[in-house]
Amino acid sequence: MDEQRRRDVRRSGLNGVSDVELGAGPRTLTLRLFKIPTAEIGPQNVRIEGGARIRDIAVTDVRYEPGAAEGPGCFIVSLDKRGDFSTYTLRLVQAEEGGPTEQPLPGFDPICSSIEFRFRDVEAGLDCCPQPTRNAPDRVEPDINYLAKDYASFRQLAMDRLSLVMPDWRETHLPDLGVAMVEVLAYAGDHLSYQQDAVATEAYLATARQRISVRRHARLVDYRIHEGCNARTWIHIQTDADFTVKNAHEMRFVTDWGGALSADASMVGEDALANVSPNRYTNFEPVSSAALRVFAAHSQISFHAWGSTQFELPEGATSASLRDEWEPQPGDPAPGSALRHEAYAEPSAPPAQPTPTPAPARERRLRHLAAGDLLLLKEVLSAVTGQQADADGAHRHVVRLTRVVADMDPVYEQPIVHIEWADADALPFALKVSDIGSAPQCNALGPTTKPKTDISVACGNIVLADHGMRVHDMRVDREVLEGPVPIAGMVQHCVAAGRASDATVSAGRYRPKLKQAPLTFRCAVGRHTPAAQLLLQDPRTAVPQIHLSAIPGQADGSGPLFSAGDLDDARELALALNHALHNQSSDDRRAHDLIGRLEPATIGLLRHLEPSGPTMDAARHALNVGLRRLLQHWQAQPDLLESHAEDLHYTAEIDN
Repeated sequence: MDEQRRRDVRRSGLNGVSDVELGAGPRTLTLRLFKIPTAEIGPQNVRIEGGARIRDIAVTDVRYEPGAAEGPGCFIVSLDKRGDFSTYTLRLVQAEEGGPTEQPLPGFDPICSSIEFRFRDVEAGLDCCPQPTRNAPDRVEPDINYLAKDYASFRQLAMDRLSLVMPDWRETHLPDLGVAMVEVLAYAGDHLSYQQDAVATEAYLATARQRISVRRHARLVDYRIHEGCNARTWIHIQTDADFTVKNAHEMRFVTDWGGALSADASMVGEDALANVSPNRYTNFEPVSSAALRVFAAHSQISFHAWGSTQFELPEGATSASLRDEWEPQPGDPAPGSALRHEAYAEPSAPPAQPTPTPAPARERRLRHLAAGDLLLLKEVLSAVTGQQADADGAHRHVVRLTRVVADMDPVYEQPIVHIEWADADALPFALKVSDIGSAPQCNALGPTTKPKTDISVACGNIVLADHGMRVHDMRVDREVLEGPVPIAGMVQHCVAAGRASDATVSAGRYRPKLKQAPLTFRCAVGRHTPAAQLLLQDPRTAVPQIHLSAIPGQADGSGPLFSAGDLDDARELALALNHALHNQSSDDRRAHDLIGRLEPATIGLLRHLEPSGPTMDAARHALNVGLRRLLQHWQAQPDLLESHAEDLHYTAEIDN
């Protein structure tokens, strides 16, 4: 009976047979209806049809037993004999003087007035177990050594077995075909035996030997095993010329490899590392990928001591003043030169006064210093000896500026810059700026020793770098993978009676392996985070540094929207799109699908594209930018337990 029909009958208010099952006795049935019937049901209203060996089963009695308060109860139907194991039909019909008719009871649905059932009880004396045949030969089981678990024991086991079943075969040379087959089977058995032991071993936390197994066992008890995080450091760039790096990830910092770097070779190219093993140096890269601007004026900045010979920044300081300078202008006197004065005879009449020319605006050297920049406050000289070698190397502290204000000291006509930083970056120690020494020689005019200045300075051009080396554009293709994407299953839907739809193949879990290891894990960095917190990382929040992008598929699911080679050179794709734009009847579905996703400006360049004209470079650049915008970016997750099938999530599992 169709379930949809049963639900419709219940909603319509009609009655019908809900189910039937064997009763307590061998010749009773329990009959349940949708609801309590309005008319009385007797033996004359119940008819049993069907049967293979036992037919014409008559109903002797029908008794109603009320159920719970919310249930309709049931009917106990007594039969005159027991049926066989074939299918029977119980039908509720009207009874007249001549006997039961084919008409259903009043208020009953004609379809739901009958139900099929089977007698499932076992007849007395009927044994369903197969009886052994007479004179059956006894099976001869081979004598197998179940302690054989490795290659040598499997090979010996096979050779012993062959010596029994093939006594005439006594070949033992390795090139023999039989010996080769035995060794192949022994190798396969050794491999399968290892897999069985490995599965049993990795199934329990106490015996697991693989890191991935331990990680998954711990996750089941709500504990995450982290992968640690990389090291971070501050790097100070000292330069005599301003320069800008558009992408900070285009530069990296390496330690010297065996004294190969000279004093004037602080910057080298990639060709200098071509023949150097990566184990001979340590690689650091900037954390941020934003543009990196380096200024010569920020290499070393002096503090403004306000004319004091003994000045220091106290412990816990959150502000200071820096000594600025004016940018040199054409016509400025050279440092140390004297002005030449000429004598003029007093004229009889005063000359006409020329119109004064406004002085050109002077620019400060620290004009690029702004809030958010990082500064290193460090001691460069000893306050006692004045020697650089005696400076305290522990007196170094990095701060992130929160406020920068340009000002002027009117006493000395000195341009200065007031800087402030957050309380989290407060100085953990006192930092001396100027001092006259511990025991000066004094007279009536003051100390005779020259005060020591610039004991501590501020250094800009600070870059936060972390340990690791970026591998650019490491594509995962079929040549890198160990096998194709696994198939999780095939699903078909019923589109009509006896007709199924096309099979939809669902991909299984994809587990590619990276070509290079180990993998870097690090914590995210906030743009306005205080400098004191940038070096502190929580390993449990560190994420793998994999930037995974995927090419989207076509609307009909027939393949990718474009190829990975189009990201390098989109010339062929640009020509195909130009042809599709000028030929609307083109059957290139991929081109039309891609045209519908690109921006109108890019479409305009592709429409007026000339294969050998100057518009090709502009169209290729715009198309490359548009293709990269269409890439689907995946997000790293600690695990995939809460991820759905359509989420672009991945997790990185580290093996031993």
